[in-house]
Amino acid sequence: MTVSAAHLEEELVEPAAFDGEPLDPLATPAERDPAVPGFPFALAGACTQISGPTGAGRSTLAEVGLYDGAKIGLHSAYLGSEVQLEEFNARGRDIARRRGDKLDDELRRQLAVVRYLDLASTVTVASRKPDEWADQIPRKFVTVVFDPLAAVASALGLDFDTANSDYDRFYDRLVQPLVNAGVSVVLLDNIGHAIDARTRARGASAKGARADITVHAAHASNPEGLKLTIDKVRPVRAPFRRGDAWLFTRATLELTSLTAADRQSWRPTTLMEKASRAIEETPGLTATKIAQLIGGKRAHALQAVSFLVSDGFVHVDPDGRYPTHKSIEPYRASGTGTPSIPDRFPVPVADTGTPVPPSLRRGTGTAPPEDPGE
Repeated sequence: MTVSAAHLEEELVEPAAFDGEPLDPLATPAERDPAVPGFPFALAGACTQISGPTGAGRSTLAEVGLYDGAKIGLHSAYLGSEVQLEEFNARGRDIARRRGDKLDDELRRQLAVVRYLDLASTVTVASRKPDEWADQIPRKFVTVVFDPLAAVASALGLDFDTANSDYDRFYDRLVQPLVNAGVSVVLLDNIGHAIDARTRARGASAKGARADITVHAAHASNPEGLKLTIDKVRPVRAPFRRGDAWLFTRATLELTSLTAADRQSWRPTTLMEKASRAIEETPGLTATKIAQLIGGKRAHALQAVSFLVSDGFVHVDPDGRYPTHKSIEPYRASGTGTPSIPDRFPVPVADTGTPVPPSLRRGTGTAPPEDPGE
């Protein structure tokens, strides 16, 4: 009897390889994921696309989000094109002035975790070396902003206006690997000119299809600013939903929720309690050690520690090679003794050592070396 090659190949395949994983409604925690500090409409491990009219203030909005995230120690990257480094720094000074922050070396140390990268040269290298990009960027940054998408297409010689395949190629090589690694990716884009295109990014339909969250921006008056409205939310555990909105006021650079406050108060309470208990039992832990002990997604665990610090439950000692943590007051998910949650993510006063993922400190400058316990 003759045995065909196809039959032999079929016998060599292990049936278990095609069994897949069972649906388990208890496998994922029920509590919602926290929004990214500074970006109340973005999540760790998700891509957020913000589209709006040219000159409306999206770049400033993004820099304000990075600024506020930096004040609690979150490392981020801004890939800029139309906004050059000199303008980026000038806008940072203006944000500090409007925030009432003292322009001194301490502020420079805090904001050094925000890094400006030239968009054209960065994406060109990343496209040639996607493996290095996918490995190094998640180690250094928790948030990455591309501003604007049109400059990405130009630098890579791709057509984002009519070719979905070109956009998919960019997304699969440079965005999806970051999202898979838990990075929050924010893409800034322009809207189309047609009446029916003013709430979505111009060009290829793949832009809206691939993003996890889409937000459209529109001019607002009285007060003057930018109204941001969520059009699409893919993650079911997001602390916001379609139709939620915020007002970014030009005069104050404040982002104010226009949605019911009950959806603005979400915290990763279960992870926060686990982190609090770990710190109570073992004072002096680094952020990496705490994340290892409490489990869950690394990005969420580190955010839980950041919330404990900003809410006043945990003190960070910046002395020594790696920042360590000490309990001020036990945090319990039941809410006993929990401070009220403000509308805008708070900027800690005199916070000199908010926990920063040691793996995100590999850059140059004043960033400390990586915690070997990682």
